[in-house]
Amino acid sequence: MLLTTETAITPHGGELIDRVVPEEEIRERSMEAAELPKVPLSPRALSDLQMISTGVFSPLEGFMLRDEYEGVVEDMRLQSGLAWSLPVTVSVDEEQAGGLSEGSEVALVDGSGEPVATMVLREMYGYDKEREARIVYRTTDAAHPGVAAVYRQGDVLLGGEVELLRPPDEGRFP
Repeated sequence: MLLTTETAITPHGGELIDRVVPEEEIRERSMEAAELPKVPLSPRALSDLQMISTGVFSPLEGFMLRDEYEGVVEDMRLQSGLAWSLPVTVSVDEEQAGGLSEGSEVALVDGSGEPVATMVLREMYGYDKEREARIVYRTTDAAHPGVAAVYRQGDVLLGGEVELLRPPDEGRFP
């Protein structure tokens, strides 16, 4: 069967999100990104970035803002009321957060320090890791891989819209 707009499944939220920089803009945007403050991404965050940018995580357009995060943790719902079971976040430690400013643009970088995307930093916010683990995973036991991932994260979450410059290098699935 040929996949067409009439036969395709409607994306979650009704619209397929595309946050990939157009090819003709990549060079210029990459040069600009090289001058921005850098936020290193974990393998998991790199995977989430690619899924946000290519519409897999529609209707998300970036990493979750505080209200979106809280709604997902508490009620498994986005602000729009759509079901969403896990927070999609990127974190930094407090020292890194001190060098960032809300409202500015940052470069999201891979393990080699190369920009893979930019993000308009809308919010920086603290969160309770144990609370997230207890509510989302129903355990605080670090032997659970999801809980362990939360405990390894930085203490400050960053939220804002992303634009993918290039796909992250393929590697082992996080």
